[in-house]
Amino acid sequence: MTKLSDILSSREIKANEQNLEKGRVWVVSNTTMYNCIYDANKYCWVSPGCGTLTMEVWGAAGSGSRMCCCGFGLPGNAPGYTKKTIAVYCGSWICACPGMPCSAGSLCFDGCGVPSYLAWGQARDLCGYQSGCLCAGGGRGGTSICSTGTSAYCCFLYCTFCTTQLPGANCGIVCNHCPGGYIGCGYGGDINCCGGISYVAFKGCLPLCPCQSETYLAAAPGIYGEKGAFLVYQPESDPEYDQWSGAGKMGSMHATAHASRWPAGGIGWQACYSGQQTCGCYESTGCYMYMPYGIGGVQSFPCPDVRDMGKRGGSGAIRLTYRGSNSYGQVCGRLGGYG
Repeated sequence: MTKLSDILSSREIKANEQNLEKGRVWVVSNTTMYNCIYDANKYCWVSPGCGTLTMEVWGAAGSGSRMCCCGFGLPGNAPGYTKKTIAVYCGSWICACPGMPCSAGSLCFDGCGVPSYLAWGQARDLCGYQSGCLCAGGGRGGTSICSTGTSAYCCFLYCTFCTTQLPGANCGIVCNHCPGGYIGCGYGGDINCCGGISYVAFKGCLPLCPCQSETYLAAAPGIYGEKGAFLVYQPESDPEYDQWSGAGKMGSMHATAHASRWPAGGIGWQACYSGQQTCGCYESTGCYMYMPYGIGGVQSFPCPDVRDMGKRGGSGAIRLTYRGSNSYGQVCGRLGGYG
């Protein structure tokens, strides 16, 4: 007869996992809703000993922008990314501040996400004084256009956005970029990447027909792929959980889960069973950050006589990976300082 102890021992989780990253990892991101003050978002880390430290920095992503009653919008762009590995000693310090995405509350264009920065230094009595800094720019916010009778492709083409025409007189792909538009990039690292540009394929050709459009939401490098990724989805067409105003939230959440090698669920069941539809006319949809760090905010969608706030982009983030003789580093208090 088989013993329970034999069954359990055969299924014991081994401690020598080969697919886990070596070292000890710290990840810092913004969790507040409105605070954009650098000093209030500052974090400090002190090295516990000799070893190496890999630093990764993502800026805050661009948010969607508010739209008034009728029209169409473009999603926010991905932020810049930078990565660097340095030697650290006992007393080496890191001071970092993850950027904050703008709330999607301004009409037409809400600006760009706030950059994330990181500075490091070594103790003066150990091999001299060394210091440096990293910076990752924020992503450009999405642009919204109010219109009641012109196709989205034609409007953005007239406003000199980057476009590619598709079959049909009023159909085309529109990128969230125009001449002189800002692109968030990484600076100071061994690897420095610019964030991707989100775009929408308007295939319906009608002025107010978002059901035949596809959104390509840009994700920053270093999250899903070395060079970034695009999350592709279609807007919800007024189902149980979303009205037209506010559409795109559930589709983007599904796409985010699909992009991961450890996917999670997409749509929550509560809204479906209770019949409560999300509406973009409420400021909350443009204030809270439901997207992960480094991913652009969902654009606004048309709904006659009801405004859409658009969606807020993902925040900036800092990731530290320490590898050394002692893997138990310490995180100091906020508001600067270390010890």
